Amino acid sequence: WARGEELRTGMESLLRTAGLPVVAAGGGPVFHISFQERPARTYRESMAADTAMYSDFALALLDEGVLVLPDGRWYLSTAHGASEVEQTLEAVRRAIG
Repeated sequence: WARGEELRTGMESLLRTAGLPVVAAGGGPVFHISFQERPARTYRESMAADTAMYSDFALALLDEGVLVLPDGRWYLSTAHGASEVEQTLEAVRRAIG
């Protein structure tokens, strides 16, 4: 659980510091990242997320060697240790830098 929380909160912090409207929802090793001002309360609100911005983000991460799902879902497994989390956060820094 801790690694997932570390990655989710780290990504959210980096993206917000860069001035991007981001919502990171979920817990532990499963979470979702979307680009919108506030958490969605309804399905219709979730559809208002900026999917083009997420697509650009996902492509930038792919350029950094991080393969992500195109719809914002993130999953961690026991193969993801502290080193992989830090490498991913470094890739996020470069992708948004």
